[in-house]
Amino acid sequence: MRNGEDCFPVTINEFDVNKKLPFRERDSKRYEIVKNKIHYITKLEMQDRLPFSGFVAIFDGKQIQNKEELLSFLEKTVGLPDANNWSSITDWLTDLSWIKAEEYSFIFENYDSFLKDDLFSKDLFLEILEEDVLPWWESDVEKHVVGGKVKSFQVYIVEN
Repeated sequence: MRNGEDCFPVTINEFDVNKKLPFRERDSKRYEIVKNKIHYITKLEMQDRLPFSGFVAIFDGKQIQNKEELLSFLEKTVGLPDANNWSSITDWLTDLSWIKAEEYSFIFENYDSFLKDDLFSKDLFLEILEEDVLPWWESDVEKHVVGGKVKSFQVYIVEN
């Protein structure tokens, strides 16, 4: 690489959803680097990131304490057409075609209370986000969908 060329100066730890990420030339096209991940942050760090752009869903752990409440929230707030089991949730969260946004953010407040009546579901939902949804929007969508477009999908767990 010659001096002066773009060299990906951002590491995963330096990623910030509100800052523009560097670009790299490839076949005369420019591609934005997107690293989707789960961020564990404080309330103060969350304030520093405001305002968010794109689609934002705020999960209040005090209001979502069991699987049924989570499914209802996903249908009402995120607009999942049929959130009745984990497989359908995974399918719909890797679709989101009804949401016209370039970025998605899920913010979990009062996470200690989130799904406190069903810790298995809490672990499973986080696993679905981390292992299926985030990688899908980071790169897999381009491989499996004609015209699929990489999008930023960030998950913020705000520590109490």
